[in-house]
Amino acid sequence: MPDRKYNDQRMLSTYVDAMIMERGDAKNLSSEMRGALKRALLEGLNDAIEKAILMALPDDKLLELEKILGNDGSDEELDKFFAGVEDVDTTPVIKQAMEKFRADYLAGGVPDNFETEIERTQIMQIEAENEDDLEGVVQSPGDEPLTEEEYERIINGEEA
Repeated sequence: MPDRKYNDQRMLSTYVDAMIMERGDAKNLSSEMRGALKRALLEGLNDAIEKAILMALPDDKLLELEKILGNDGSDEELDKFFAGVEDVDTTPVIKQAMEKFRADYLAGGVPDNFETEIERTQIMQIEAENEDDLEGVVQSPGDEPLTEEEYERIINGEEA
């Protein structure tokens, strides 16, 4: 789906900030974890909106989109396609997707990608603290994040 305008992303960012405050997560998380949560929520919200828009397209437009995607359509072709979709009023579709996403989160839901964002944040923290020592250290996706002690053992060549 084509990128939304900058103002749309700012609006979504503000919306996500309000969700985090409303659920009370802002006071319970460190600033790094709030950042990870916000990134995960923004990604999830964007995905929910895009999915809702796609689900609202008429069948003939979905077939047309499949052809464009099947031919590795350019961003320009996708932008032209979505600009020409006048059969769907996306405003209520987007509003409904945002409201559902918010309700799910406020009811205790956690974005699917939150753990990944936490891992990235932890790795970035360790990298920032030990920037010079991290050359060549690679963590495989799905591995549990390294603790500082584990990281130090690896750097110092100690046995586990």
